[in-house]
Formats: sequence, C-alpha cells, structure tokens
Amino acid sequence: MRPGKIIGNMFVLLVIAVMSFIYVEFVRTWGPRVESNPIVLVLLVFFNLLFVMLVWSFFQTMTTDPGQVPVFWGFHLGDPEQKRRRYCLMCNIFKPERCHHCSVCNRCVLNMDHHCPWINNCVGFWNRKYFLLLLIYVLSITYFVFFSLLWDFIDSIRWGLDVYYFGEKEHHKTMLANAVLL
Repeated sequence: MRPGKIIGNMFVLLVIAVMSFIYVEFVRTWGPRVESNPIVLVLLVFFNLLFVMLVWSFFQTMTTDPGQVPVFWGFHLGDPEQKRRRYCLMCNIFKPERCHHCSVCNRCVLNMDHHCPWINNCVGFWNRKYFLLLLIYVLSITYFVFFSLLWDFIDSIRWGLDVYYFGEKEHHKTMLANAVLL
C-alpha cells in the first residue's frame, strides 16, 4: 500500500471521529429536553435525517470508483490528425481530455477534479455528485448545529450575567470571572 493511501486512511478515521463526536454531543445536549418541549423532537428528527444523509454521501463518495479510462479508448483510423493525443507514461495508455494521473491512487482518473485526503479517494466522473452532496450536507449540518446551539449559548451568557450582577453568592461571581478570563 502506498504511503499516501495510509495517511489518507488516518484522515478518514479523523473525519469519522469528528462526525461521531458532533452527533453524540448534539444528541446529548438536546435529548433530555424532548419531554419538556415537543419542538425539540422535531429538531432531533431533522438533525438525524441530515446526519444520515451526510454519512451516506460520505461513504458513497469514499467507496465509489471515480472512473478510469475505458478499455478500448484510443485513436482509430480516420481520426483527424490534429486530434490531441495524450499518453500516460505511468499507465502506458492513451488518455482522453480532462483525464489525469493520480500519484496517490497510481492510476489515471477519468475527468479528475482532485484527490481528496478526507475521503481517501479521487473526485472524478462517477463520484462527483456524491462529493457535492457531501459538501452540501456538511454545510447544512454545520449551520443547523450552529443556529440550534446559539440559543443555548446566549441563554447561558444571560444566566451568567444574571448570577454575576444580581446573585448574592460571591462564589458564583468568582467562578464566572475566572471562566471569562480563560
């Protein structure tokens, strides 16, 4: 196995760990509130739906073959002479336009965009759709988590200010002041 692929496997494990952490923390934050607020159930269902689609597109992008040069692709008798002929010295094949050799995968990829270490695969002709879906789901779940936890963040700041300015215990004031300094 090539060193680039081994490092790519580490990136994939890192991505899976981060996705798992975000899922666990979000569900742990909102899960206990389901009984007190029915809107939280809708929030959790929507989050789970987005998360399932994110994981599905991640694994589809990672496991789908990006595309390779067709077996009998090449130049035929009668082709115009000005047709551009590109040859891959690594694979020993003629390659069509927008086909590039990936040094990490060690093969020519059809309509190659780039090699993405986060999915440990090239983005090419057959998995570009899944890669774009992955980016859309990552963006949407990031905004969803940010805006759903923003209310808790503002509420905790409001509580901390209330305790600091209007509370009677000096201990809470000291703890809040230390937390702000950190």
